Amino acid sequence: MLFLSIETYFSHGGVQVFMRRIREVLALYSNETNELVVHLSLYDWNEDLSQHNIDVKNTIFCCAKGHRLTFICKTFLCAWHHRVAIIGHINQAPVGLILKKLRILDKYAVVLHGNEVWKRLPLIKRVSLRCADILIATGEYTLETAAKRNNLLAKRGVVIPLCVEKGSSKHDPRFRLVGNFKVLTVGRMVASEPGKGFDKLIDAISKLLTRGYDLHLNLVGDGDDRIRLEEKVHKMGLFNNVTFWGFLSKEKLNA
Repeated sequence: MLFLSIETYFSHGGVQVFMRRIREVLALYSNETNELVVHLSLYDWNEDLSQHNIDVKNTIFCCAKGHRLTFICKTFLCAWHHRVAIIGHINQAPVGLILKKLRILDKYAVVLHGNEVWKRLPLIKRVSLRCADILIATGEYTLETAAKRNNLLAKRGVVIPLCVEKGSSKHDPRFRLVGNFKVLTVGRMVASEPGKGFDKLIDAISKLLTRGYDLHLNLVGDGDDRIRLEEKVHKMGLFNNVTFWGFLSKEKLNA
């Protein structure tokens, strides 16, 4: 089994967490079937096994350190020995298409994370998704929107939500979210990704408060758009109902 990812350990984010979960599942699959699993990552410089809660040493990890040509060469070399691939990002899907057309791969799946597929994609990426044997989406909306915008068959997709990692029982007993009815959202606050929906969530909380609902929005995450979001909350008079926590450890999130 061949597993391709953009990034798995280099930085924090939902994509990286999902890639680590896939590697863990493939490690379990390898244990059960004795099939070799090779994980190739484009931007990682090394692997960080401390970010896993199960042993993944039975999978082979290779990193290209951001060198696309190195990544493509390693992918083609490994693909000769692996007939099935899981492709962790839409930007890598054309590689799967080419390998399948060359009859090096028999089957491949593509992971759809979010707003990168909520739009009409370039032709090569659309064809890559149409030729994929299965689409793995992290949410119903992502699968349905990607299918609608790119003329895909949604029934060829499955939804596997990003979930809490196995064995994540450690928590900080001193940490508690604010509010009677707590609303929690976790994500990077970056101006380049408005599709994460922080603005819409703040607007929704404002409307619900005017209708008498006692809600408190807890925003976890950081980024270059945080200051603007904080200013928006103050201008709307919601500073008593919205808390910005910044980056939190896994122990505090688990609490």
